[in-house]
Amino acid sequence: MIVQIKNDNTQYIYTPDASRDYLDVAKALGLVSGAGLASYVTTSPMEFTNANGAKVKAVRINGYSNLSYYVMNDSVKLDIKHRGNLTKDMFKTILDGLNFFENARIKLGEKVYLAPFRALNYATMNTITDAAGNHIMLSSSQVRDVEAINVLLSRLDYDNGKMYEPLIRRYVNILAGLIDKSVLPIGYFNMENYLRIIQSQATTLFASFAKPKSKPTILLRSDGTPGYAKVVSAQGPYVNIQLSPNIQVLDLAKENAYNPYVIVSLRPFPIAQSSFPWKKVKYGNTAIFMSPIICNENKLKTLSKSINLLE
Repeated sequence: MIVQIKNDNTQYIYTPDASRDYLDVAKALGLVSGAGLASYVTTSPMEFTNANGAKVKAVRINGYSNLSYYVMNDSVKLDIKHRGNLTKDMFKTILDGLNFFENARIKLGEKVYLAPFRALNYATMNTITDAAGNHIMLSSSQVRDVEAINVLLSRLDYDNGKMYEPLIRRYVNILAGLIDKSVLPIGYFNMENYLRIIQSQATTLFASFAKPKSKPTILLRSDGTPGYAKVVSAQGPYVNIQLSPNIQVLDLAKENAYNPYVIVSLRPFPIAQSSFPWKKVKYGNTAIFMSPIICNENKLKTLSKSINLLE
């Protein structure tokens, strides 16, 4: 069991099943006599509204002293949908789940979030704010689909690179116009920008809720099955809670910073002693090699004779 000291007169005690475990709790507290409760001990199942505004079921244990023990379940259902809009009832259920534990702290990504949790805006029903004003977003599909982007990048040579032919043509024409061919330049382009220019439906993979100047935001998204929030430890009046493994925690700042470029060259080459997955295509009689790279554009500009093919 995990004990949270609410004040001098009250303790919250968390167990897997309060309705079953309260006798074991009473025994651990020295409130039993023989096989049952001591004569001066009373227990009563109850429901109360906690300091966060959530309704909580508990078994209350009282003895001779002024101290009351509230035995409560150490986990609460948290049904966060993978996709789709939340109704007001669904949104409130998630809020109540996060607020089930008073003085709760939960680490999501690199930040610790503090109860109580409130709706940022009931009109949109997609964002929760904690006691410190940090934002937690729910069930948004508007985040970069890194896995699908990686699949797209792995198929640069599909159909002989037909999708990228305008940029390949520009690169070849630049090379043909050079007088000094002793040091040939490489080309590069931002994948997201190119997809937007050609109005490809693949731009949806780069969808983003987070704006560059918005507050840091965490996105919670599940695998489609109900999860839970669970007390894992207590420190005086505070409890630390964790989410079930099926609830995915995405740091939008990191996800939306995933910004791939594609290098175009006449031959494969290593960068910073690293090998890259080069894909070969043919443009006329010329072999062209392309490779994805995740980096800041400034690093590409520092490469000798590099050309942004979108400029």
